Amino acid sequence: MTNKDLGIKTKVGLALGSGAARGIAHIGVIKALREEGIPIDIIAGTSMGSIVGACYAVDGEISLIEEIAITSNLRKLTGLLDPKFTFFGSGILSGGRVENLLKSIIGERDIKQLSVPFAAVATDIKTGNEVIIREGSLIKAVRASISIPVVFVPVNYNGLYLVDGGTINPVPADVVRNMGADFTIAVNVLNDPKRCKYLGITGDKKSKKPPSLFNTLIQSFYIMEYEIIRVLHPLKSSLC
Repeated sequence: MTNKDLGIKTKVGLALGSGAARGIAHIGVIKALREEGIPIDIIAGTSMGSIVGACYAVDGEISLIEEIAITSNLRKLTGLLDPKFTFFGSGILSGGRVENLLKSIIGERDIKQLSVPFAAVATDIKTGNEVIIREGSLIKAVRASISIPVVFVPVNYNGLYLVDGGTINPVPADVVRNMGADFTIAVNVLNDPKRCKYLGITGDKKSKKPPSLFNTLIQSFYIMEYEIIRVLHPLKSSLC
């Protein structure tokens, strides 16, 4: 006998993983679930997954971020970068312009006020501990979850300095389960670096030109996240 037979509602949890621009694929996943009539009762996201997850958790809609994803190009996105022009601080980019973009998408909201229970995953850069943010400023939570180390200045959250959650939990399936999900849908958009072209770098092709500093940094972070996922979720497939 199933929960449905007993009249008990099964809570479906959606875990959206990290993956930089690849995380745009999360929008398509949510659209597909809605088209199939599959509810999303709980949602947790890491890095780019936290942005898409937060947008959906606000009011159950993703049309605005989908429009931004469709209409934006590289030139528009580089306008979000606000370099500090120093390598001696705690990050190259302050993240101020990213916060302004987030405000235009999700507004100033408290996580407790969202229509769908939501959590953003970040990492305490001092201790290496996972930090699951389920209350307080939604923008601050997402900003912490996407803060790639060195690229972005860490976010001060209740005295903790937080960076990208992908450094510890790239696909937060365990987070949605701990939030009460009976059934978890985990979305991984990362794949083997040897097979995927990423930021102009292709693992299986030789090049006389060395990758840029930024590409090297991001690719190193991507490789680390992929290895974490490969160990924690060896049977899960991913998108490429």
